[in-house]
Amino acid sequence: MSHTQRSRIYQEVSTIRGRQPNEDLPDGTGGAYYAKQAASTRRNTALHGQNGILGRDTILLEKVFAALAEKEPGQLRIKLIDLLTSTVAWVEDIDERRAKEDRTT
Repeated sequence: MSHTQRSRIYQEVSTIRGRQPNEDLPDGTGGAYYAKQAASTRRNTALHGQNGILGRDTILLEKVFAALAEKEPGQLRIKLIDLLTSTVAWVEDIDERRAKEDRTT
């Protein structure tokens, strides 16, 4: 993915974010439920990897629950950035596949 293509993704995210309201909401993270889900999705990701069926969906869910399980704001931010990075990678992959399909048709 070129720098220009990645910049377009970031611009798209920025545009959509600009349309969203700025709400002062609690994080709502931490707690036993999210910790249990985070542990479960980590195991599921490992199993999928071992069985050769690991997909972006499994990775993204692991990162979602890892973030939701985190209560400390600094660590939550790190995990949210990691989640965002994985999401951008998935969008890049979709865009690359679409571009390849366009070139072959």
